[in-house]
Amino acid sequence: MASVNTSEVTIGGKVFKISGYESKEYLTKLAEYINDKMQEIVEGRGMTRLGFDVVTNLMYLNLADDYFKAKAMCDDISEEIEKKDQEIYNLKHELISANIKLDSQAKEIEALKKELSKVNKTVDERFNRNVEDIRKRTKNYNEG
Repeated sequence: MASVNTSEVTIGGKVFKISGYESKEYLTKLAEYINDKMQEIVEGRGMTRLGFDVVTNLMYLNLADDYFKAKAMCDDISEEIEKKDQEIYNLKHELISANIKLDSQAKEIEALKKELSKVNKTVDERFNRNVEDIRKRTKNYNEG
């Protein structure tokens, strides 16, 4: 099982000791993200005189907004993946059907080639018999 990591971080000018299964670097990164969000609120909106509680509450709203936007994006991507998976599934089945049809047609072509070969052989045999018959008749006509 993963070990618990503890890290001291500063959030909003206050030092906190936080623990988690993630790396110390990750825990520090979380604190930096929160500090950046707080700084955006204070500097970005010209609200340098707001109290810590107001800034914190506005930060919570911003974090919730980030979360729901990210979740919506993930949901959209998941939905798109499902559509692509279904499309791939359908294409695979179309390919299988086309291959089955192709195999069937190849067998039919092979059977027709065999039949054509038999017909050609029969035609050749008849032709040769007719030629031989004509030669015999011509010979008999010339002799008689």
